[in-house]
This record gives sequence, structure tokens and C-alpha cells, in this order.
Amino acid sequence: MRRIAILAEGAFEWHYGKTATGVIRYGKDPVVAVIDSTKAGQDVSHALGAMLGEGIPVVHDINEALGYQPEALLIGIAPMGGALPEAWRWQILTAIEAGLDIISGLHVFLADDPELHAAAGKRGVTIWDVRRPPAKNRVAQFTPHRPGSHTVLIVGSDCAVGKMTVALELDREARERGLSSVFAATGQTGIMISGNGLPVDRIISDFVAGMVEEMVLDFTGQYDWVFVEGQGALNHPG
Repeated sequence: MRRIAILAEGAFEWHYGKTATGVIRYGKDPVVAVIDSTKAGQDVSHALGAMLGEGIPVVHDINEALGYQPEALLIGIAPMGGALPEAWRWQILTAIEAGLDIISGLHVFLADDPELHAAAGKRGVTIWDVRRPPAKNRVAQFTPHRPGSHTVLIVGSDCAVGKMTVALELDREARERGLSSVFAATGQTGIMISGNGLPVDRIISDFVAGMVEEMVLDFTGQYDWVFVEGQGALNHPG
């Protein structure tokens, strides 16, 4: 386990900050600080108005967050278009210089940024671009699942309505009941939480079904229940 600081500048709330709140609620690694200068001085519970993250401080910037000895900086929001706001760059560079690994779900890959790449290489830290798709592609083969296994796909009528949350809660309840269960992540937040999965919004559409099929087949070979995080919705304008 590693200690996490979350960068959620100006957007630490339930909708635009859903990556931050999801990692705090379900992540395996302890969150030691959240960066949002607009809510600094509160703890997470007060900032969100919920019984979540009590005692985790919300701080002004990365320099203050470093006082809580994080080992990685996680980008906790996804701005429109998934680009890196230039106002964040100095905070990420400061984190790298302090020896922190970087975890990013942005559409822009931070490891491909010349300045950040050079800084990470010099300091010997890792930049994990969660949305970077696998190098290979695969078309669907319509392969049957293992007999006795059950696959449940969670869908919804819109984005950000709780598909990942429902899948995680079902997986947790199944495990608590002693069932062989796993959560199959298909988005950046779910991948950050589980440590694996597929960023389907970065996979060429011809190969999405095949790549997800392969992931589900792998899980059904190991678990009796597989809860798959759905993405988007048929009636979403995006």
C-alpha cells in the first residue's frame, strides 16, 4: 500500500470530483490529503457534507500536502476534454521532484509530456496514465463463459449516475457473503480503485467488445461472480 495525495483543485465535490471521491471511498491505498485551495482548512467529510473521509485534510497545494508524507499524487478530477490545465503543472512537477509517483486518468498522457517525462526520469518515479489502452487489439469471439460463472453488467441512463458504485457495492456484498466475486473496471476511476481493467473510452470501437470479452473470460475463469462496470448510455448526447 502507498500513501496517496489527491489533486482536485477547484472541483472537490461529488460530480466533477467523482474520481477523487471514488478513490477515497473504495480505494485500497490510504488517502492522506486532498488538494483544493477553495476548500482548504476543512476535512473531506466537511468539504463533501457526508460521512466519508473524516480526518483527511483538504489543503491549499502540493507543498502543504507533502507535509503528510504521500508517496503518490493522484489526479482526482477530469476537466472537460481531459487536457492538463497549465495551472496544475507546477504542482505535478513539485510532486515529482519530491519523489512521488503520478497517477493520472486524463485523456492527455502525462508520461508523453516532455517536461514531465524528463522530470520523472531524472527523479526515478513512475507516471501511470490509467487511460493508456493496451497495445494489442482483439475482436469478439463469442466464447462461452465457464459453466457456473455469472456475469452482471451494470448499465444506466446517463454518465455519472452510479454504475461503478453499484458494481463495487455488489462485489463487496458478494464477498461479505462468502461468494467468489470480482469487480471488472472499464473506466479510469474503477481502474485506479481495482488496480486493473480496461479504459474502454480509449480503445478503438471495433475492438471494445473483444477486449472486454477477453477480460471477462479471464475473470470468469477465476471467479463465480463478475460485476462489470458499464460505460455511458445509449441516450447520452456524448
